[in-house]
Amino acid sequence: MSIVLLAFPNAPKVSQEAIQKEGELDDRLERRIGEIVNTSEPGEVDLAYIMHVLCYEEIEGLPPGGGLVSKRQTIEEILHRLCPNTRPDDEDSEQNANGEDSW
Repeated sequence: MSIVLLAFPNAPKVSQEAIQKEGELDDRLERRIGEIVNTSEPGEVDLAYIMHVLCYEEIEGLPPGGGLVSKRQTIEEILHRLCPNTRPDDEDSEQNANGEDSW
């Protein structure tokens, strides 16, 4: 499947406020993931575990319509930065056996 985006000269631009809010959300996620990693048993933390814990929390600033799922890539990057030894599960890293996203 392909998509073509056209941006006309008078199209709205990305606001600095939106960029700042996105950065603040990423910082909140990084702090919370760090807390989860530090309070969990070694070997217990993986992407599925982090997503499971976070899905039950009210996280301010998640994108409307996408929520936590839309931040999955960011969460995965943060997790690998904090725990370089974690590997994505085959089932959770891309798609499950049914070809559907796990999150």
